[in-house]
Amino acid sequence: MKIKIKFFILVIIAIYSCKVFAAKLELLPITYDSHNSSFILSEFVEDTIDGRLLNLADIKSPRTAEQVLAKYYWLLKNGNTDKASSLYYIDDGSQEEFIKAIKSKKLKLEGFKNLSEVKINHIQRWSSFVYLWITFISETGNKFSLKEKVNCTSECKIVFTRFLEKNEIDELLEINLFTYKMLEGKIYRRVSQSDLIDFTKVTVNHPKDLGGVNKTYPMSFYLNFDKTYSKKIISRKDDCNITYKSNVELAMCVFLNKFESINVLEPEKLAKFISEVRGISYREAIVVMRYSGKHIEKKFYQPKPFIQWVTSWSAVKLLGSLENESTYFLFFKPKFESGREGPIQVVTFDKINDPNYSTAIYGNNGEDTYLYFQNEVFLTELSNIIGE
Repeated sequence: MKIKIKFFILVIIAIYSCKVFAAKLELLPITYDSHNSSFILSEFVEDTIDGRLLNLADIKSPRTAEQVLAKYYWLLKNGNTDKASSLYYIDDGSQEEFIKAIKSKKLKLEGFKNLSEVKINHIQRWSSFVYLWITFISETGNKFSLKEKVNCTSECKIVFTRFLEKNEIDELLEINLFTYKMLEGKIYRRVSQSDLIDFTKVTVNHPKDLGGVNKTYPMSFYLNFDKTYSKKIISRKDDCNITYKSNVELAMCVFLNKFESINVLEPEKLAKFISEVRGISYREAIVVMRYSGKHIEKKFYQPKPFIQWVTSWSAVKLLGSLENESTYFLFFKPKFESGREGPIQVVTFDKINDPNYSTAIYGNNGEDTYLYFQNEVFLTELSNIIGE
């Protein structure tokens, strides 16, 4: 399997590979197969001209997200942080957070006095929120990039974000952006709404959606979800071959049995085992999905607790699958002796190197698409639809 490029590298590539696009709402494949209709699609929201100049000015009554930022950076350039604070959203505590950060000197904005240009590389809209990818250029030619968030309800106000802060909303937007950029120059079968009748639609609402917004920008996905294995229970068996006939079911039984035999106190064998189970080096933390109330959240496990966690499963309940030319994605829920079910998980099968589907891989398979299945916001909604 190919090695997955680190996520932050993908984001950097996405930011700086932008070209000219008009604002649009278009269905595009996220994982696609050139020979048959195996798609996930997303209603991508908006793109813009790479490096479009934002004209800074003391705008009297800024109405749009861009006008708010144009005034905000103009105020910072002129050292007026007091007036700049008035451009922050109040109800979510953004204005208060900004003022606190300035007073405590956790946020230092003196460098804006040397600001020469501000450029917009990309815009994404989701519900009332506008996300703008910004590049700052100083008078000496130094460059710095970040993403700003503006909430536009009755008026547009900036949402305070701590430096380098990352959350599942940002991650989902970044994955969506990179996917869009990745398709440039590639040949794929375009589809219309009529082609999606039998697809599973997953509409992901912004977790902080305030409602009452005249203009809404959906984040929807259309999954060609195969339910052949839906609700089938796979348990540990002494001889998996006797009970399970299909390659997928057999592989899941073997997967469960593997964890029974590993000794976590033998470092070399443990490292080899985890590398085989994950398809990559054992040294990286393993992402598992856990419940936080009704929502799903990511947890990072080291090898020993990961093995103990899987060993505590009594069985798995299969939910369905997706596939493209290289990868088969199998969704399931772990079951425990108490009857309790854990949240949705996914294993993958390498169709190219293992056409018989004999080895299930947990947590990483080199597919960019897999990042969607580790996103809490997307996975929570997907689970609500297919996870019963």
